[in-house]
Amino acid sequence: MPHSKKQEYLKKISNPFVYFFFMFWRLPSLIFWGIKLSELNYTKCVTFMRQRWTNQNPFQSIYFSALNGAAELSTGLLFQLHLQELDKFSMLVVSSTAQFKKKAKGKIKFTCSDGIEIQRQISDLKKANDAFTFMVTSIATDENLNEIGIFEFTWSVKRIS
Repeated sequence: MPHSKKQEYLKKISNPFVYFFFMFWRLPSLIFWGIKLSELNYTKCVTFMRQRWTNQNPFQSIYFSALNGAAELSTGLLFQLHLQELDKFSMLVVSSTAQFKKKAKGKIKFTCSDGIEIQRQISDLKKANDAFTFMVTSIATDENLNEIGIFEFTWSVKRIS
């Protein structure tokens, strides 16, 4: 039985070796900051990072830009997974907001659970040049499950001919 493009994408991106080279080629700052993929399936994506020298700020916590990068990745990978069934597409963050609730120290996990809604939006892209914008949320928590922040990203997605 042949695998779907989504299953192939899941297999590739879940391989730590492939993930590293994909990030190194496309998003090298995520390698520098130490952002990793923990889980990716059709409904959610979880990324994480540990506080370390390469992502800290002068206040002994993780720099907000690194936090935004990890949160954006948790939403972007979920979009890319569901977009695999389209021949060609473009995607771009057109807006983002973040609410920081607590200092980010230690291991921080970012969870986007909007996969079902993303799939619903993508299924409406019937022909070339169809497009939509959609806001997704990533919740950041620390090792004690304290909420560190809420990150919202509005993605623009367009089907290309």
